[in-house]
Amino acid sequence: MGLFGSPDEDIDEENKVLESNNPYDWVKCKVELPGFEMVIESASPWARGLATGAFGLVGLAVTSGVNQSYERNVLNTYFRIAEKGVVIFQACKDGADLRIPWDNIISATYIRHTYDKLRIRLLKNQTIEIYFNDLSFFDNPIHYCRGVARLINERACGVSPEDEGW
Repeated sequence: MGLFGSPDEDIDEENKVLESNNPYDWVKCKVELPGFEMVIESASPWARGLATGAFGLVGLAVTSGVNQSYERNVLNTYFRIAEKGVVIFQACKDGADLRIPWDNIISATYIRHTYDKLRIRLLKNQTIEIYFNDLSFFDNPIHYCRGVARLINERACGVSPEDEGW
């Protein structure tokens, strides 16, 4: 492990962690989906009434606006590797599972961040980021993300737009 360690040692560590948290079974995770969702916020009727009572029409005017913001779609859900691709439990807006076939996956990589994460690169420059925060204390998330990325990359067969035609 490390700069002068054997790469086989890392693969052995990855395999140990993958045995205890089987990615072919449901694994709890936090998923950040591509795209943004518009969030609309307004003041509650109680706050609006309090502001109107305290400041009159000025208070009513200040609290009557609507705030719009865009946030990433982040879900606490489950992830697994299936025979035909990757499945994210109830990630669609209608409550259905999000199923990503191998043909739509270009690659998967481990990203070192505040929390270790797995980034799955899809066609049309979309990415899905998966955080495995609920692994046990003894299971290293670095080895788990690298091991899952290795398993996905072995079967991913999508072609990135830059590679088409070569």
